[in-house]
Amino acid sequence: MNPRVSAIIAAFYPGQATGIGLLNAMTDHTMPKFGRLPYTWFYSADQVPPIVNYTMVDRTYRYTTKQPLYPFGYGLTYGIFVYSQLTYKQEINAGDSQSGQVMVANRGEFDADEVVQVYLKWNSPSVTTQNIQLVDFNRVTLAKNDLAIVKFSIAPQDMAVWTDDKGWVIEEGIISFYVGGSQPGQPAKRTMRTGIIPGTFQIKGTKILGFN
Repeated sequence: MNPRVSAIIAAFYPGQATGIGLLNAMTDHTMPKFGRLPYTWFYSADQVPPIVNYTMVDRTYRYTTKQPLYPFGYGLTYGIFVYSQLTYKQEINAGDSQSGQVMVANRGEFDADEVVQVYLKWNSPSVTTQNIQLVDFNRVTLAKNDLAIVKFSIAPQDMAVWTDDKGWVIEEGIISFYVGGSQPGQPAKRTMRTGIIPGTFQIKGTKILGFN
């Protein structure tokens, strides 16, 4: 071990601004140190199907049936975020967007960032779909004891399912969705500093989007 090396940063999925981001994270003590995983971090390769399996079963957060080491969308925070007052349209017509808002409060001792994530789940689709799907997110900075109203939107194409004969179709039925700082269904130790609030709404009618 080189005595001049005090730490090693594993920066996965770097982009154009990685260098600036890492510099700010290590030197700027005024900025909130908070990020979210853009992928699923499995416990081991045993949780992932063999490479010769070309299905999506147990691949990515959308289809996995395993509990990963760290889930997609996971992140640490200095705040304690409480969600309340979720409002949205209880019923929409197929092809319309769903919009709403939620109250987010920082009950922690420090100013911090929260990434409000919206996940969608089809309750009774006519075809096999992913278990869950991220459809919107919004980053908000809250001072300690501060609160904000965060708006979100679910686009019509995000509600569609794929069918072999008609292409993308928005089907009539019940949609479940979850608004919070992480994926729903995570162990309490991963969500103790951020909240998740569920909702459901009815889609009336059917709309074919086709093969585009």
